[in-house]
Amino acid sequence: MTFWIGRTKVRLSFWFFLAVALFLLWEPSGTAALFFAAVVIHECGHLLVIRLLRLPVAELNLTPLEVGLRLGESARLTSGRQVALTLAGSLANLAAAGLLYLSGQLLCLRLSAVNLVLGAFHLLPLSGLDGGTALCLGLVRLLGPQYGMLLTRLIMFGVGLVGLAVCLWVLLHVGPSLSIILAAILFAWGMASPKTE
Repeated sequence: MTFWIGRTKVRLSFWFFLAVALFLLWEPSGTAALFFAAVVIHECGHLLVIRLLRLPVAELNLTPLEVGLRLGESARLTSGRQVALTLAGSLANLAAAGLLYLSGQLLCLRLSAVNLVLGAFHLLPLSGLDGGTALCLGLVRLLGPQYGMLLTRLIMFGVGLVGLAVCLWVLLHVGPSLSIILAAILFAWGMASPKTE
């Protein structure tokens, strides 16, 4: 389903909501609901920086492969602002983790842990994650497009391979876990060519 809110195109996928429903049913501990709350905090971090920089939002996507915001074509960013925008989601998760931890309430402690994991995971240098995008931007600026992209690909492949190996080891020695299976998929996916949008 696609509709417009002002000048922002909103894309909602039936498959996204089906995936959310299945994930919520598969994880009866309530961790899945906390995960989705952490995703909202993450995206609000990006949205806050977009609003502070007065950038146009062209599209909001909620699909199984993408939960994110796309800037309008008129948005022109310096590399520093682009890195700030890229890292804002993870920083929002880490800040929320710290604040929630201070409350001492059990539910807040659980949400704090989920925010900490999501924020830290998103900082990994993998394709499609904030850390991968920031690494690519930094290395391209430092080394130029050719060598920056090459080094980015090598780092992403190495980190993805190590992460995938750890996930497989955990699955073989501890047993099946939806969270570890999803992490393994993300590590495998993250070894792909860098996404620099």
